[in-house]
Amino acid sequence: MFRQIFYPKLLHDIPFPPRVLCGLSRCKENTRVTFGTVKFFDLTKGFGMIAPDGKTSEIVVYQPEVDQAGLGQLAARQRLGFDVAASQSGSKAINLWATFGNR
Repeated sequence: MFRQIFYPKLLHDIPFPPRVLCGLSRCKENTRVTFGTVKFFDLTKGFGMIAPDGKTSEIVVYQPEVDQAGLGQLAARQRLGFDVAASQSGSKAINLWATFGNR
């Protein structure tokens, strides 16, 4: 006898939170989705730095973006997914979401 294996019929049948699927539907022209690791986050200063995967330059993340994502505060070595947008001082992280495992 063969065991019957059940697969989801469509991708949207998989019970992922919407932001786990890289947020492609919410990307705008001047943003790009990427993943990275928090280097540090200073709650008193209201900002921190994220090291994107495979890149040498760091990206700044501000407290209002963390609050908007509902993450509270960030910890060092925490994995995040985010969109990168241009700002006056360089690149900044927007539309944050927590990731688990490799991604």
